[in-house]
Amino acid sequence: MALTKITETPGSGVTAINFDADIDSTYKVYKFVFLDVNPAASSSSHYWSFQGGAGSYSTTMTTTFWKSAHYLDGASGEGPDMGLAQHQESGYQKLFQGPGPGSTESLSGELYLFNPSSTAFVKHFICITSGIYGPYANRGVTYTQTAGYFNVATAITSIGFKMLDDSAFDATIQMWGL
Repeated sequence: MALTKITETPGSGVTAINFDADIDSTYKVYKFVFLDVNPAASSSSHYWSFQGGAGSYSTTMTTTFWKSAHYLDGASGEGPDMGLAQHQESGYQKLFQGPGPGSTESLSGELYLFNPSSTAFVKHFICITSGIYGPYANRGVTYTQTAGYFNVATAITSIGFKMLDDSAFDATIQMWGL
């Protein structure tokens, strides 16, 4: 089966981009590509995040979060960050911390959702992001990997993306089916 573009949603000054249609049994894998995510204001408490469900965004999930970073001062860091993981929680999952508002401080990434229409199994996902953490004291390039599963045996029909603090952002998000 070929990769098929389902929809593309540009957003400017929005607080969320939601996909409430077209996630069904047509495809076994859904791929979300988010491009040039850029918050309207600067804050190290900004987190790019997502959640899913069946018409709502509060499904219980278990996740892991890993990051690698290289900062302008030459420092680096990598490894799991359990403070950004969820353990049977229903909040939005953090995917990236601290993108700045400048034109060179955005992030991009991909999220894969596997078999969302299953009513027998949990729904797994993986996500990778890359972007600029800044403009803070430790400004630099960050790469993250997040993986986990929605712990429900009901279909996931909605996926939503937002800054965790509900601040405005610009982004384009594409949804693909495979």
